[in-house]
Amino acid sequence: MILRGELRANERIVEQNLAERYKISRTPVREVINRLVSEGLLVSIPHLGTFVRQFSYREVNEIFEIRAELEGLAIRLATEKMSDSEIRRLSEIAKSIDQCRRDENWEDAYIQDHEFHRFISEHCGNSMLMKTLEDYDLRITCIYSNLAGPDCHKNESIVRVPHLKIAEAVRARDPKLADSLIKQHIRWAKSTLTS
Repeated sequence: MILRGELRANERIVEQNLAERYKISRTPVREVINRLVSEGLLVSIPHLGTFVRQFSYREVNEIFEIRAELEGLAIRLATEKMSDSEIRRLSEIAKSIDQCRRDENWEDAYIQDHEFHRFISEHCGNSMLMKTLEDYDLRITCIYSNLAGPDCHKNESIVRVPHLKIAEAVRARDPKLADSLIKQHIRWAKSTLTS
């Protein structure tokens, strides 16, 4: 619900309402809420309740800075490890993103964008890095949902560093260029949210 924008920043989480909605007891709902608090996506305030986390401008900057460095490492590793068929799949995803943007199909563009970054992470060959990127991806998805709403990508019809250019650097087996391009891409994405 948070990721889909149904629950917005600072919105109160009501355990009973969630239990009724999903037709389950309050115990598993409470466990999920506690997990999301420990992951930093919800905030629990004694005597007031639990709320969807509002990320500060500083936190958004820090999260994107860390993600850029982590994903730079992931793409350098993936560039060296991906098979030719995996590189073709990465290029297909990039082309799909471009097509969705041309068609102004923003929801599918966002889904494919997420797939592109996840694909890189899955093919970096480092399970710890992949897990860390998953954690940051969840936070970034929440940031997009809460700062920009469901139509967050409508203003991204012209991407400063397109996914296809990144995929071409991987195809050329140029980890340094791929690293530079993906960092530029992520910093551009941050600037679209914080400007």
